[in-house]
Amino acid sequence: MAALATLALRSRAGSDGIACRLLTGAALAGVYPPGMKIAAGWFREGRGLAIGILVGALTIGSASPHLVRWPFAGGVARRSRRRGAQRARGVSSSFLFERWSYAAPSPPFSLAAAPRILRDRAVALAKPRYLGHMWEVYAMWTWMAVFITASEHARRGADADVTGLAALVTFAVVGSGAIGCWLGGRYADRWGRTW
Repeated sequence: MAALATLALRSRAGSDGIACRLLTGAALAGVYPPGMKIAAGWFREGRGLAIGILVGALTIGSASPHLVRWPFAGGVARRSRRRGAQRARGVSSSFLFERWSYAAPSPPFSLAAAPRILRDRAVALAKPRYLGHMWEVYAMWTWMAVFITASEHARRGADADVTGLAALVTFAVVGSGAIGCWLGGRYADRWGRTW
């Protein structure tokens, strides 16, 4: 669903384009938490590193369309300038498993639990920070190529073909987050996940 919505985004503008982007995000949100739970269920030792590798893979997957675009950028530069912020997203997939050895059982879904969860101080403090972090990450990932293109046009002139450079630098900037994910997971196991 995420891949189809991203492909549809190429030919949509305005509110249709926003709807396609929202559908892509909803599909990825349906994959990401189950993938994290599966990874956590496979590991008793090294769980932080496993989750760091999973998130790093998502990061590389999100960066890789820029790397794929880089060698071909010269021929599509004029056409792609008009598209601005439309970015391809790498789509990660997960396999569903009935059971895995270290997974905590999921409690049954209950709407009655929502008020209790929303009153929980730890959840109340963590949720806005997590949502703010996701806004920051995805906003940066989405606009990086546009920012680099605008910066290079300001420096070299509006007619300069900087699409290849923008694609390569965007891949490096977004993809470098995978190193942080790996290190964060590794040190979470060593120092504790709270740290």
